[in-house]
Amino acid sequence: MKICEGKSSIIIHYSLLIINSKRSGVYMKMKALNVTQVNNYIKRILQSDPVLTNISVKGEVSNIKYHESGHVYFSLKDHKSKMSCFISYENSKNMKYILENGMEITISGYIFVYEKNGSFSLNVIDMVVEGQGNLHIAFEKLKEKLEKEGLFDVSKKKKLPLFPKTIAVITSATGAAIKDILMTIKRKNNYVDVLIFPCLVQGDYASSEISKTMEIINNLYPNTDIIIMGRGGGSMEELWPFNEEAVARSIDASKIPVISAVGHETDFSISDFVADVRAATPTAAAEIAVPDSYELRRKIDKFKRDSDITMNQVIEERQHRLQKHNFRVMTTLLDQKIQNYQLYCEQREKEIRQGIIEKMNNHKNEIEKYLSVLDHLNPENILKRGYAAVVTEDDEFVKSIDDVGTGESIRIALTDGSLYSKVTGKELRGSGVKIVSKRKEDRK
Repeated sequence: MKICEGKSSIIIHYSLLIINSKRSGVYMKMKALNVTQVNNYIKRILQSDPVLTNISVKGEVSNIKYHESGHVYFSLKDHKSKMSCFISYENSKNMKYILENGMEITISGYIFVYEKNGSFSLNVIDMVVEGQGNLHIAFEKLKEKLEKEGLFDVSKKKKLPLFPKTIAVITSATGAAIKDILMTIKRKNNYVDVLIFPCLVQGDYASSEISKTMEIINNLYPNTDIIIMGRGGGSMEELWPFNEEAVARSIDASKIPVISAVGHETDFSISDFVADVRAATPTAAAEIAVPDSYELRRKIDKFKRDSDITMNQVIEERQHRLQKHNFRVMTTLLDQKIQNYQLYCEQREKEIRQGIIEKMNNHKNEIEKYLSVLDHLNPENILKRGYAAVVTEDDEFVKSIDDVGTGESIRIALTDGSLYSKVTGKELRGSGVKIVSKRKEDRK
């Protein structure tokens, strides 16, 4: 039998075993074993070894494969050799890190032999990532995974109540964080009840304890208004429970708003991204969670004083107005208003009368002017000045010597009557030539 280095499987070289029998002095052949019997024998030996049933191995991750069943298969190698490793679905759910090729890890577990193919693997129960670089890789991988699932969506964030009555605090019972939180709440508000749930905040079991405490609060204390979860500062390894998937999912599942307060202001954890509100420190979380009841009381007292002053002013003003509206004052005011309206009406009447008179005078002057023009144009007035109008037998005015002929009768209209005459001759004005013409009918 030979276990070859550099391979995860156990290779068995078997042949006829020769036993030297001293008693008989002859060599005897041992009965041959089948493959299953040999593999079963090797399995009993390896899996009963106290070292191999609880062993820790350090190396670099390679050939990692996440199976659809939830199991994880990978190799752990150093500069000379490698071995197969296996994480069951149940154990993978509780792992702190998302494995990636190239990560340096230390894994704890036990050797398991697969009889069917004569190979063995290290079945992993727990692991620790070595080095800050690998922790950052694990952090970014989990952050990317949860972000794709929507655990960081702003739309899912719950609003903190303005006036909480009960606040639950998940943190270490002996750390500085709980003292800072209680001191800040006591300084700001004396109406809030604080429920303290002590739990581990670092180490291998911290993440499961934090997530279970979150579930307990949601199930047994559903009337809690806010959950503050966190701890004081520390190294990345010490703060790592708040970067684990179990804690992130318990925050996401919480129906109660969660404030994440992990480490110092520069520290960011996965829980900060999932929580409804991120506080830079535990003290800042307490500042965010509760309003300052003392300041509110001062503002309320000031508001009351201002309201009293304003109300007194309003009452005085209403009383003053009421005094103005008593019967005697109202009668006096009404008489004054009537007198004012009478004076106004009289003044308006005078203005209207004066306007009418002025308009009548203007119209009268215009009429007299038009009458003068008409009088000047009246034919009778023209006749009074010595002029006469000559009319033919057909009562048509004679405007030219061509309108009548010699021998025709004409009527001369004067102021006091008419003269009838007959045309005996014509003469053009200024020519001195006498014109003898025929009758009008003859001319036609």
